[in-house]
Order: sequence, then C-alpha cells, then structure tokens
Amino acid sequence: MSLWSCRWLGPLEGISTLLKQMCKLFPKPNDRVFNFRNFRFSWNKTGDRLGLGKFDRKLRHYEGLKPHHFRRSASRNPIKAGVNRRIAMQITGHKTEHIFERYNIKTTDDLKEALIKVGQFKHGTVSLIAEKSSTR
Repeated sequence: MSLWSCRWLGPLEGISTLLKQMCKLFPKPNDRVFNFRNFRFSWNKTGDRLGLGKFDRKLRHYEGLKPHHFRRSASRNPIKAGVNRRIAMQITGHKTEHIFERYNIKTTDDLKEALIKVGQFKHGTVSLIAEKSSTR
C-alpha cells in the first residue's frame, strides 16, 4: 500500500492529498525544462520575476541579464581565479585563443586592478637611461 492511498494518516491526510495533487504538476523525468521555441520569451519573463532585468510585456522588450552573459562569466571567472589559460579554455570548450578572448572581456575594473598591482610592484629602482649633456 503506497503512502498516497493510506487512509489511516489522520491529521496528515490533508497534506498527503495536497502532495498527491502537486505531484501531477511536476514535470516527468523525460520532460524538457525549457520550450526552446519560446526560450527567449520564457527567459525574459523569468528574469523579470527574479529581478534580473526588466521586461515590458507590451513592447516585448527585455533589459537585463541574458543567457549569453553566463558564457562570458564562465570564461572570465577561471582566469580571475588564477586558473591556467589552457585549462580554462578546456573547461569552456574554446579551441582557439581568439574566440576565448572574445568571451574573456576586460572591464575598467580589470585595468584598475592591473594598475594597482603595478603601483605595488617594488622590485627595482628607477634609473636614468641617458642624461642630458651639460654642454651647450
């Protein structure tokens, strides 16, 4: 006898009935998660609901986080974490440096971070390469 058919649950019978009804709404193991014919529209509505962007249903216009941003993040994050470039390319599936660099986009924060590192670097001293001639 299954849990769903038990009548002896007493006070849990209401919860059992509710769970049984909810199970009918769950996707089957073979069901698709997304309807790819309407993926963008579904993404836009979901992004709006989750606060990842704003979706104007009337104009069908979305501003905010898009699926493509995840590919960029997947390329940038390993590099920023110090992972070897070749390994990062294997993780993301990029075969060439050129394409990897298209996704590994640099930001102004990257430039600031690099300049701070250069400013903190104190390996050598500054020396003159050539001095001006004192005779005129």
